[in-house]
Amino acid sequence: MEFYQYFEEHMNRVTLELKEKYNIIGRNLLPKIEETIENKSTGSSKIMKEYYYYWEGRIFNALIKMILKALISFKNLI
Repeated sequence: MEFYQYFEEHMNRVTLELKEKYNIIGRNLLPKIEETIENKSTGSSKIMKEYYYYWEGRIFNALIKMILKALISFKNLI
């Protein structure tokens, strides 16, 4: 039970950290890039749509890999 609680707490902590980093990217970095390229920061640029799509996919894939590795590690420990 102790291991399960530790694992849950660790998972929640890491998830919250990743969520905050993702929000920082969306709030700060992407508008700055758009402003540099198009001299506006609306967040709905047609030129930047592909760029946003690419990086959202990369982040999603990284999260999926992280979850799979955690599940494999958990399975091996059990």
